[in-house]
Amino acid sequence: MNPVPGKSQISLTNSDFHLGFTIIELLITITIILLFTGLGFTGYSYLNKRQQIIGAGQSLKNLMRDAQSRAFNYEIDCNVCDCSTSSEKILYGWFVDFGNNTIYGKCKGTLGGEETINIVSFNLDSEIKITPYITPNVTPAAIVFNYSPPSADQQATICVTSTNLSGNYYVIRVYKSGLIKDEGGLQITCTP
Repeated sequence: MNPVPGKSQISLTNSDFHLGFTIIELLITITIILLFTGLGFTGYSYLNKRQQIIGAGQSLKNLMRDAQSRAFNYEIDCNVCDCSTSSEKILYGWFVDFGNNTIYGKCKGTLGGEETINIVSFNLDSEIKITPYITPNVTPAAIVFNYSPPSADQQATICVTSTNLSGNYYVIRVYKSGLIKDEGGLQITCTP
């Protein structure tokens, strides 16, 4: 290579520069990545808990609609209930029992007593808390859906929340007409 007149020559060898990053540059990069990962996980955890409440509320609302539909359609089991006489009231109603977290029907039994049919559990996570506000207050806390006339025996507000996430409620309202309605998402309060 011929030197250009008036220009100085710079000679570079492998020992004059380093390949890669310094330990400080690597530590700063890893710290930034971990910081963003931690922030993302925290946000995901919060959204996951909110979705858990919404899912539990929707499941409960669907179970209540199942009990309502069974009552309105006069669903009974003639193996348990006394279906031999059509003039008497056989079905007493379909119950949503918040004390035992179940739905079931009650009918006049084949032996003359009261029989329980088709018990279905809510099957909600242990972190989910259900608080029913039933008007008037009844014990046990239950709503009965009736066949004739199609209705509910009580008006109620049901609050679904999680023990891990306070201040977030899925609100379900039941009216005496039998209408079951939710608020369409999480609310910050739940009042009757």
